[in-house]
Amino acid sequence: MRSNEFYVFQLMTDQTSLNMPANRNMLSVEHLNKSFKIHHLGEKRIYGFQDVSFQLGEGKSLALFGPSGIGKSSVLKCIYRTYLSTSGKIRYYSRQYGEVDLTKLSEYDMLQLRANEIGYVTQFLKVIPRVKAVDVVAEPLVFKGAPKEEARKEARALLKRLNIPKTHLDAYPVTFSGGEQQRINIARAIIGKPRLLLLDEPTASLDSESINIVIDLLKELRAHGTSMVMIFHDQTILKALADSLYPMKNPEQSMIFVPKKNIDRPSNQDWIIRNARVIQRNGLKERTDILLQGGRIIKVGSNVHAYNVAPIDGDGFLVMPGFIDLHSDAVEKEIQPRPGGKIPVEIALVELDKRLAACGITTMYHCLAFVTSIKNELRTGPFSKNIADTIHQMQNQLRVHNRIHARFEILHTAYVTLLEELIQNQRIHLFSLMDHTPGQGQFTSLDDFKTYFSSIHRSSDEEINQIIHDRVLARQHFHDDHLRHLTALCREHGIPMASHDDDNPDKVRWAHSMGVQISEFPVTIEAAETAKSLDMHVLMGAPNILRGKSLTGNLSGREAIEAGYCDLIGSDHSPSNMLHAVFTLYRSGMGELHEMVNMVTYNPAKAIGMEERIGAIEPGLTADLVMVDDSGPVPRVIATFVDGKRVFSAY
Repeated sequence: MRSNEFYVFQLMTDQTSLNMPANRNMLSVEHLNKSFKIHHLGEKRIYGFQDVSFQLGEGKSLALFGPSGIGKSSVLKCIYRTYLSTSGKIRYYSRQYGEVDLTKLSEYDMLQLRANEIGYVTQFLKVIPRVKAVDVVAEPLVFKGAPKEEARKEARALLKRLNIPKTHLDAYPVTFSGGEQQRINIARAIIGKPRLLLLDEPTASLDSESINIVIDLLKELRAHGTSMVMIFHDQTILKALADSLYPMKNPEQSMIFVPKKNIDRPSNQDWIIRNARVIQRNGLKERTDILLQGGRIIKVGSNVHAYNVAPIDGDGFLVMPGFIDLHSDAVEKEIQPRPGGKIPVEIALVELDKRLAACGITTMYHCLAFVTSIKNELRTGPFSKNIADTIHQMQNQLRVHNRIHARFEILHTAYVTLLEELIQNQRIHLFSLMDHTPGQGQFTSLDDFKTYFSSIHRSSDEEINQIIHDRVLARQHFHDDHLRHLTALCREHGIPMASHDDDNPDKVRWAHSMGVQISEFPVTIEAAETAKSLDMHVLMGAPNILRGKSLTGNLSGREAIEAGYCDLIGSDHSPSNMLHAVFTLYRSGMGELHEMVNMVTYNPAKAIGMEERIGAIEPGLTADLVMVDDSGPVPRVIATFVDGKRVFSAY
């Protein structure tokens, strides 16, 4: 062997420096068993192998042998943990953790061992599409911290030795012949020189010359200290490489009945999304994997390894955090699609919940109004309380996170006691102050107020004039003592607060003085500017952004965003518009895609103090994700995940 022909990458700590205790094996498999469920035959299992036990010393090699179908490959997969063993132990003396039982090791620790200590080669090439051969082989070194160009240099040297033509190095391995693919697979597995190497017929597709090269490489690895468990049907290879043989016993092939309560059912929270375009807080990452386990994001990066996890091909799709809608009146329309035509609240919630998942909304703050209203029962205190209680009771039956945004009309003091009760019972998650007195706020024009009430509530001119008179008179005698009491109660219980339809800087400053941190739908640019100067968040409606203007001539959402005064988007009354508002802004040049996505994900999470739980694709956060096909003129949601569960799928 010429030393410059085979690169052995040195880790930050040299592998040869591990001092194993005397008389301790690197690997000890003890009474290992594996059975498989046969789903279409009911509660049945069939044995893969039974009572496998062997030991392996450092730098030694052991071959499993026996006829096809006897369970040899399943043993290797149990060691590598792409299969979960049914019973038994796999003791491994690791560099990172000392002696561990691989059958019980945490997911994270097993991923670390695969990345740094345990290699696995099969006869099947599994690589990310559209990645150059040299980069496929170099990637393990880059993952361990090697400079990319140095890793590529060593990959080229190894591929040269394996007789991969120089012209192929920048080509995609998926276009290679079976034998060439197999050599890529071998090179990738051995370039980082693992301490333990599992080999499952890695030369099955190779010619005799290539087999001899592979034998030489494996001998060099073994001489350096790599231990191997291998499967080869070729006796010549076994004689050249194996220090010992382990004959596999024929497992009992008859199926066994397993009580239903003892069957481990696959989790619907564990997924690995492969090769996606991932939107993170600071930018877009191409060809990225996301591992979801136990309802959490475990890892984000390239070539993430996982066992017993359902794969999803994310090729061509965007994956972004689940949308957080802080302001939506959609529940009212679902309960009462037409005037006077209500449907049961429970049915309305289930149907709306399904649509929210299809829109990519994973956390919804339903706006419930606490207003003294004769014309609209849905906006009275008692009915809003009924909706809040029903949402609380049905939470486990709903797909997305359904939360309550209580909108309090500041002149309607009759509901102060009711709101106190809801706050103390944790039925309210966001509290906002509304003032719909005609002549200010949303209705600076009395004509706009009259148009709204005549169309929405079908009020006569006489009724509308009386409403205007009563509200203006009440506003003249307004005192904010009850508001200061309620806002203090919200602060005590950690409930974020918002103000609604701010129309001037003084109103914004007044709201801020009571602890309000979100200005919703400011109607003037001056109000929005003041809110931002006070480090408040500013929310504008998605329908406004799509139209490019307000229905009542108030502040345009696009104008507020262009000025740098708006950082949140709410659906207002149309949940489906959240996604389209984001892409309308991005495609019109208002900002980078991740900046626009942040307005419906990370920024809302931060505004309500939940950025350490939701709103971003980062390890440790809740696995709330949306997969989007943006290839056409109109983007569409492909899949939605809430707590790691796929709650919507369009394919």
